Parts: sequence; structure tokens; C-alpha cells
Amino acid sequence: TYGYVATYDKSDSYNVRAVRGGQAAESFDHLIVNSDDTVTDVYNGLMWQKTGSETGLTWENAIKYCEDLYEAGYSDWRMPNLKELASIVKWDTYNPAVNTNYFSAESSNYWSSTTNAGTGGGAWRVRFNDGDVFHYDKSNNYYVRAVRGGQPESLDSWEISTPQQASFWYPGDVMEITWKTLDIVGKVKISLSREG
Repeated sequence: TYGYVATYDKSDSYNVRAVRGGQAAESFDHLIVNSDDTVTDVYNGLMWQKTGSETGLTWENAIKYCEDLYEAGYSDWRMPNLKELASIVKWDTYNPAVNTNYFSAESSNYWSSTTNAGTGGGAWRVRFNDGDVFHYDKSNNYYVRAVRGGQPESLDSWEISTPQQASFWYPGDVMEITWKTLDIVGKVKISLSREG
């Protein structure tokens, strides 16, 4: 009813919805720890803070923290949405429910930028103790882990065919870049970044 994600005893009875296809096994091989203490997800091009805020913040202050952040030479950090934040939960571990090979071992609540549709005063958060997902009042103090990059919005007029986002190249490699501009008229600027 509410969209909560929580852990319960396996002896409890609940409905189930079957699925087939896709990738059944969870793997974090798509994560890379960069030399600047950030973590890049090569599947979606997101770059994460390895640690996050040092203290709990209200939702509004967490947004400001991310927008004001200058870390690892980048200033385009933002608060992750719920789907992005949940993507770093390691569902088969507990206390913390995060892969400690890539992220610091907190078990606290972390804000997402996603507001709860039912209550304008609430926003979704992930608890990295057990992976639970709930919404709480935006005045509560929770931690935040900033993210940058990725594709938070649909770009209907831009399509890069090769290389895949967050591809890894060695010095001296030659990589062809192909794209379709669709309805963009004029020049196109392509930016390449080092270390993610």
C-alpha cells in the first residue's frame, strides 16, 4: 500500500509475484573505487561519495549539502533519487546492508531526493542497517551520500552508441565515439572525464 521495503521472518506469509529473465545473481563487479575516494558504477555512470555527510541533516539541508559539495574535483553533486540510492544496498547482508569493499560501513538512515507522493512533507530514505525503505518527515535528521552523473532525466534528442557510459580506457587507446543527435541542430559538445 505504501511502498515500504522491509525485512520480515521467512516463516511469515505474504503474496508473491514471479519473474523470469534478467540477471538473477547479485554482483558488485560493476563498481570501481577511484583513486579520489569516490565509487563509479559502470552500469549507470553514477559516481558516488564513498562516505557521505558526517552528520544527520534535514531533507532540505541534505539537498543543500549535495549542491554545495566540491569533492574529488567535481562540483555537480546532487542528492540521489530513491532508485539510485537503493541500487547500492547489498540485500544479502545485514548491519550494514552495503558492500564494505566499496562504501564506508554505516548502518544509518540516508535521505533520497524522492518525495513521498502521499505526504508532501515526507521523503523516502534507505536504512543501511538492513536495507529497509520508508518515508519520514523532511524535518528529521538523516545522513546523505551525494551522487553525480548518470542519466536522471530522459534525453529524447541525444543518443551515444559507443562507447558505453563509464567505459574504461588505457593511455594510448583509440576509441571511436558514435552518436545520433536526432533533433539537435548545430554543434555538439562531448565531455570526457578522468577517474570516472
